[in-house]
Amino acid sequence: MAVKDSVQLKIISEIHDTVNLNYVTRAKIYPDDPDSLYLTMRGDPETNTGGGISVYNVANSREPVFLSHLNVADSVPGETINPNQLEGQDRIGNTLVLIALEAGIVHVVDASDPSQLRVSGSIALQGVDEGLGFFPALHTKIYKPSDSNKTYALVTSSKSSKLVAVDISDPENPRQVSELQTGISDLEGLYVKGSYVYCGGFQSDVFLTVDLTDIEHMRLSNMLKKSYYNNMIAELDVNDDDILFVSSYMERKGYDDKAPDRGGLIVFDISQPDQPVEISQVILPELAGSNRVKVHEGYAYLPIEPIEKDDGLPREPGGIGIVNVSDPHHVVFNNVIKSTEAIKPYALVCKDNYLYVMGSESNTLVVKEIIKGNT
Repeated sequence: MAVKDSVQLKIISEIHDTVNLNYVTRAKIYPDDPDSLYLTMRGDPETNTGGGISVYNVANSREPVFLSHLNVADSVPGETINPNQLEGQDRIGNTLVLIALEAGIVHVVDASDPSQLRVSGSIALQGVDEGLGFFPALHTKIYKPSDSNKTYALVTSSKSSKLVAVDISDPENPRQVSELQTGISDLEGLYVKGSYVYCGGFQSDVFLTVDLTDIEHMRLSNMLKKSYYNNMIAELDVNDDDILFVSSYMERKGYDDKAPDRGGLIVFDISQPDQPVEISQVILPELAGSNRVKVHEGYAYLPIEPIEKDDGLPREPGGIGIVNVSDPHHVVFNNVIKSTEAIKPYALVCKDNYLYVMGSESNTLVVKEIIKGNT
């Protein structure tokens, strides 16, 4: 009988907080601050309140401790847009960039002291309010050209399908310098390597490469198209910067409405940054709804959102999809673990031998120990 690797997740603790864990959308630990967990939040969509960013101290990876919370703007009762509804985040040095979704604002934050985050400067993006997508601004990645002292925040606008470049070299005075119409419906995920950025969309089946060599005149460089190139939230292999792991939320089924929902993981070779090549994938019904992939010690962990259905049955709580990626050229599905304590898992983070699971609907941070073995 063949021996199969096994991964189990043992619950260590659960934190419930309706303020500091209010619909977490992105969760990151940065190399410049390895003992801090940064969580951007949308807040309560029903009351249009809450959100902002919370920081937890994870020096003891088994026991995250709340450290600080920042609201980037004052909320006004009755406003239709919550200015603290945040999602995208990225950091370089002590500069943290946050994206306010509905407000379409880029906030540049001083993160030199994670216990006292401070907004240095902000800019409302122009030309992103028209279109059929959901949000004027969504995700961000910081781009620092090798031949320049400039620093830029690249921002996806899902509403307008535009990729926007903001000069954040002076954190107190961010400046919008260019935009590119990608044509991607609900532009969402992006990842930067060298002078190229890779993009995908929530309502799309395209994986786009954009040339950033001339940041004020960004241009389309390459386009790949497959039915499962959807959403495309990416993470680099920490052991090989030529390998990019990308989540596939939902395969675009075209006219075949009876086809099962499928999602999962795609692996690209980006050794030639302008010509990414798919080298492996696992797309399965069990992984439909996969989002924000995290890769840790030979495994990819995928938060699986529950898929809305019209069959009248109770909705599943979601789960964690696990894929063996020890050989990026041949990734193998391992398991799906239901997530009943973190409802609608939306973001994950790995630290040491622990997985932090954020439940966006349960306002929870669940600490799970990663246990590996053979069956």
